[in-house]
Amino acid sequence: QMQGNVKALQTQIDKLTGSVHRQGGAWNTALKNLTAYVGLFGAFNMVKQKLTDIITLNLKYSDSLANVRKVSNLSMDSVNELSKMLAKVDSRTSLEGLTQLAYVGSRMGMGKYGAEGLAEFAKASDRVNVALKEDLGDDAMLTLSKFVETMGEVEKHGGNISNAFDAVSSSIFKLASTSTANGNNILEFAKRLTGLSKVSHITSDQLLGLASASDSLMLMPEVASTAFGKLISSLWTNYHEIEKMLGMQEDSLKGMMEKGQTMQALVTVLQNVSDKNLNSMDEYFKEFGSDGQRLKQVVVTMAQNVDVLKDHLKESSEAYKDATAVGKEYAIQQETAQAIVERANNMWNKAFVNPDGIDAVKEMAKAWYDFSKTLTTSSSFMMSAKILIWEIKKSVEVLLFLLPGLVAYLGTRGLVW
Repeated sequence: QMQGNVKALQTQIDKLTGSVHRQGGAWNTALKNLTAYVGLFGAFNMVKQKLTDIITLNLKYSDSLANVRKVSNLSMDSVNELSKMLAKVDSRTSLEGLTQLAYVGSRMGMGKYGAEGLAEFAKASDRVNVALKEDLGDDAMLTLSKFVETMGEVEKHGGNISNAFDAVSSSIFKLASTSTANGNNILEFAKRLTGLSKVSHITSDQLLGLASASDSLMLMPEVASTAFGKLISSLWTNYHEIEKMLGMQEDSLKGMMEKGQTMQALVTVLQNVSDKNLNSMDEYFKEFGSDGQRLKQVVVTMAQNVDVLKDHLKESSEAYKDATAVGKEYAIQQETAQAIVERANNMWNKAFVNPDGIDAVKEMAKAWYDFSKTLTTSSSFMMSAKILIWEIKKSVEVLLFLLPGLVAYLGTRGLVW
């Protein structure tokens, strides 16, 4: 009797064990099927997303090239040549970013120098952006471009756009990095006096030196530029008025003005400001009303620190002539860990986003459209899709059905608490 009971118990155990094993096998099969289905959909979506990204980037780039062509009046062949030149630039700035810089150049009239000139402008602007972005901010490139153009820097450098930008930006960078002056404030001051400086024979480096000295003395750009604008205008319209105001000998400024040495004359004026002529300065600035005192204080502050002005003028002149400060900083910023990653990513983008690829991408987009239309309107494909969805649904149902048994089995093994 006892042996019979033992055999019956063993039979029951074998039955339960076999059931558990079958459930485990079904679980594994369902899990593998579900993983395969999900993996298939994941791979399909990933490919679709990559293709969509490439198409979007190329179409956006196509619009950018069209904008450059529209503003620069260059032929499409010239614009494509420009794009090829920019694609060769190894920079942390993307090809789209370089093209936007070329667009800024087009707005500034740089298109008159052709595709090569625009490419040089974009590369020079890129150096400035990378080296001085923290000092100048995101929107300073247009202001700097206007400054370079208005001051005739391209012509002074024999039509070489790159050299012109390197000289001016090196001056700004050196002044900002060797003093308490802020690059953006320097440019803001210079922007307000650009036109006057051009006709008054004040050079770019001299104007930037004056701007830097003013900012380092904590003089507000708008107030300081107004005060010095008044002095510079008077030097050219009636320097005798200034000589009289400061008690200087008559015609003491004549020789400097006849030679166009406006900045030297301005320094001489500041050296002659003293307590004895402050009342005369009140009369000189009275046309500005309540702001007259603020303007007078600007002149007095600079006069008391005229050596600071001389130092900034010297620093600016040397950096302008050397014209390498920005290039050196650009090289440093290009070799940071972040920059190397960005440059590598840009290489991949250029491989897929370029003028040669735009037409191909258009064909690819059309092919994708035709493919999508064919599949979504195909009854056999839609039936297959429905079957696939049904298979996934059944796999999930099997998993949910087997889950309680699996948990119970794992519990008997001490694997579930």
